[in-house]
Parts: sequence; structure tokens; C-alpha cells
Amino acid sequence: MTEEHRRSPRAHGLHFVADESDQILRTLDLSHEGMLIELEEHEPLPALGDPVALRIAIGEEVVKVQARVVRHVEHGEEPHRRSYAIHWENLDPRVQELIDTAVSDWMATS
Repeated sequence: MTEEHRRSPRAHGLHFVADESDQILRTLDLSHEGMLIELEEHEPLPALGDPVALRIAIGEEVVKVQARVVRHVEHGEEPHRRSYAIHWENLDPRVQELIDTAVSDWMATS
């Protein structure tokens, strides 16, 4: 993804994420507004606009979040990699604070 799509800082790297079916997903980055999730080649991409419910490990806490799929991401020369971006919806203020702290902490150490 190019830099011009990004409106807020991101904590890059792996955060443990599970969907409603307890499938473990890999996240590429976490931001104040959402996250980018990478799928294996055989896993179907959710449709744009689909709601998603996830559990995310942030630090030592596991939190539940609601989000919506806002974009599919292609990885150019790596067609086996497929990702989708989600935007948070109705985050609990405590969860938003955890996410903001994780992003700020990552920015301070990078």
C-alpha cells in the first residue's frame, strides 16, 4: 500500500487476531482507525462492506472489536498474499485507548 492512503500512524508487525470462528488471522498493521489483515492464499476475502467481529491481543489484553471491510489489498509481485483493510466501528473508549497506546509505543521505539 502506498503512503498516500495512510491518514494515521500504524504499529507494524504481528498482533494475534481471531475471527468469530476462532480462526487465527495475521495482521500487518494496527492503527487508530483500523487494521490490515493478511490471509492465506486459500482463504476467501470478505466482501467490501462486510461487518467483522474480532478478538485482538494488544499487550497483555484480548479485546473484542467490531469493524467493517473497507478495502482489498493486492501485493503486486506476490499474488499468493492477499489482504483486506478494516475500519473500527463503535469502539469502546478503553479499547480505543489500548490501540492508541500500542500505536504510540511502536512509534516511540521505531
